[in-house]
Amino acid sequence: MLASAYSGMFVFITASPYLYLEHFEQNEQTFPWLFGANVIVIMLMNRLNIFWLRYWSPQRLLTAGILLQFASALALLLLALSPHFKLPVVLPLLMIYVGSLGLITANTMGTVMQYFREVAGSATALMGVIQFSGGALAGLLWGKLHDHTPVPMMEVSLLTASLALVFLLFARKASQSEASQSGIHASATD
Repeated sequence: MLASAYSGMFVFITASPYLYLEHFEQNEQTFPWLFGANVIVIMLMNRLNIFWLRYWSPQRLLTAGILLQFASALALLLLALSPHFKLPVVLPLLMIYVGSLGLITANTMGTVMQYFREVAGSATALMGVIQFSGGALAGLLWGKLHDHTPVPMMEVSLLTASLALVFLLFARKASQSEASQSGIHASATD
């Protein structure tokens, strides 16, 4: 789940120079500001996550992050397929797409690590390898599909967000199944 969502950031990192410098014809002095806007949103979402954890569970915030990423990726692809793909509309959606990682990363790590307390270092390292491997594959896929339009970037972004959503749904189903099994075992021992 995290690797899929995180891979979308690698697509952004790989494709954003094309998008901002070539497609939107921004200059080299503007590019760092456009790119940096996404970093600011990730930091803001990380800070908001800390506050929101007082009121909502990590699983709820993780779900919100993945839904935000999916919805913004879908909107970006639909815009890329239309004549309305303009920087003032695209930039906020990209900020939401990348910024959602501020909710996704911390809450995934926290949720997963509760199951691997004894081997936390190894589990964290494995998650990192999987994230970066997924990111490399997503970046390679964009490079292979790149046709000098924004469509492949948005297609791969939607693919990574869709995979994250599918993995989230599987994880929720497994968690519900585990909870119902625990209930069956508890009532059988009573």
